[in-house]
Amino acid sequence: MYLTLAAMLMAGLDGIQNKRNSGGHSFGPYDLNIEAQPEEFRKEIASLPRSLYEALDALGRDHEFLVKGDVFPAAFIS
Repeated sequence: MYLTLAAMLMAGLDGIQNKRNSGGHSFGPYDLNIEAQPEEFRKEIASLPRSLYEALDALGRDHEFLVKGDVFPAAFIS
């Protein structure tokens, strides 16, 4: 639980420091009923990993923000 919260905080800080805008990556926010939208629209919406394998794959591709400042050791991530 604590590691999850620490990782979420590190991701948020990374987003602030790098001035990332989640709206440009199809993450929303969406102020409409997604289920009522056409299929083409729904396919464009980015989703979270659907399995542990997908989550670990995503972590392997983008984890630099976690090892910044020695919060998480690199060996812990791999």
